[in-house]
Amino acid sequence: MKKLIFIKFGGSLITYKDKPYTPRRDIIRELSKEIKKLQQIYSDHAFILGNGAGSFGHYAATELNVADGMKSKKQKYGFALVQSKVKELNKIVVDELLKTGVNSISIHPSSVVTASKGKANKIFLDSIKGILSLGMTPVVYGDIVFDDKKGSHIFSTENLFEILVSKLYKKSFSVDKVIYLSIVDGVLNAEKKVIPTITQKTYSKFKKHLYKTEGYDVTGGMLHKVEKALKLSKSGIQIYIANGRKNVLAKILQGKNPGTLIT
Repeated sequence: MKKLIFIKFGGSLITYKDKPYTPRRDIIRELSKEIKKLQQIYSDHAFILGNGAGSFGHYAATELNVADGMKSKKQKYGFALVQSKVKELNKIVVDELLKTGVNSISIHPSSVVTASKGKANKIFLDSIKGILSLGMTPVVYGDIVFDDKKGSHIFSTENLFEILVSKLYKKSFSVDKVIYLSIVDGVLNAEKKVIPTITQKTYSKFKKHLYKTEGYDVTGGMLHKVEKALKLSKSGIQIYIANGRKNVLAKILQGKNPGTLIT
């Protein structure tokens, strides 16, 4: 069975987070080319991709106040609008992947995941497993899903990766690496310099310096990313946070650390 590599295109990387509904198509195009090259070189691995919601999801979620569930008719419209906008961004990503020859398939989290009190309740894995068995590439994304207690809940791509890693691990899949691509070179310390490695023991020393993403963001920025990464690292998985504008993917797969390694 092929080892899995999870790669997230961060929302701040592929959209202008301070400009509602504005993608960075040039960056998406370059990332797609990188993925194609990696698949050719590392044919013994399988890839699961994800994209953040960026200004497509966070703007609508903030403006219509759906981050904490649904309590009004306006929020019902917000649920629908957020889902529509994040799906729109995901289509842009998948279209660019297809243009470069990556056989990518959108997996809409709102269709395969349900929540209860903000936690994943049920997830339908058969479609993802089937796509992987065909040698194709599933692409998930930050999305809003049905919650049987709150009405709705927003799952970041980090949340989804955490769920998928756990569920696939139980199905005997082997996960090699998880890579989060951002617009910064890694996790930064108080002097704005990259922290090469963060572990369970050293995290408390760096936590106070972690920032919230600029622009519209309802999922917690770098703090959220690192905390989710630390959870995954308990399973022995290497997690990297690096600058997606610097062609870092090949270096990471070669065993190098061009950003921050969380282990």
